[in-house]
Amino acid sequence: MNKTKRVIRGILLPGLTLSVLLIGCENDTRVLAPDIQSVSLEKNVGHKSNRALQFDGVDDYVDLPESSSLTNFTNQITIEAWIYSDNFQNASIIASGNQNDYALASQPDGRLRVDMYAIDVSGVGAFFSRTSLLTHRWYHVAVVYDGSHQTIFIDGSADTSRPASGNLSTSPQSEDVRIGSYSGAGPNFFRGIIDEVRIWNVARTRAQIRSRMNTELTGGEAGLMGYWKLNGNVLDTSPNGNNGSIFGDPVFVAR
Repeated sequence: MNKTKRVIRGILLPGLTLSVLLIGCENDTRVLAPDIQSVSLEKNVGHKSNRALQFDGVDDYVDLPESSSLTNFTNQITIEAWIYSDNFQNASIIASGNQNDYALASQPDGRLRVDMYAIDVSGVGAFFSRTSLLTHRWYHVAVVYDGSHQTIFIDGSADTSRPASGNLSTSPQSEDVRIGSYSGAGPNFFRGIIDEVRIWNVARTRAQIRSRMNTELTGGEAGLMGYWKLNGNVLDTSPNGNNGSIFGDPVFVAR
């Protein structure tokens, strides 16, 4: 029997899963091990950045400058990041202000926590995801407030939502925005890896989140207030120049 030479390209995805793409084969074609002559691996971890910043959960964080571009929000905001946790705890992924004017954080049970100060919400206080994330796995996480609802997204899908209204309030005692810890008392440091942090002053739709979560941005997208690729540095590649400063001893690692 004649064998057709097939090119098989493996892509390493988040969670160390090997995905095999058959080039030039019909749908549902199965490839048996004896038919495989070679495998070519491409480094692709779900987005274009190939480095990320690892935090020890003790004293590591990135401090961002006090800037109206990171605090001057009205009734729309979107916060996004890729995260990989070694051990979930009460810890901030990114947070602003001494009253948590806005914060995207994790809980010990793996759920995400969202705080947005001074908006009227259905329910009391913090907002939690339904899904508990697993350790040692990459997730894209996002929270969107559009003036009528808060919605938590996990890997581009809406996890939970609740009614909310009003404008976000900035603290009368302005504080820096931080990646990897809260900026007020009890900093609650994140233990794991954070990548591709984005803050917008617009409410991104599900389709918009899904279409760009696996690719780097140009930095000039409409509504982008801060964008930290964390690809070897803590520079803000949005037009606002909110470059970070590293505290503790976080390290850049390959993704």
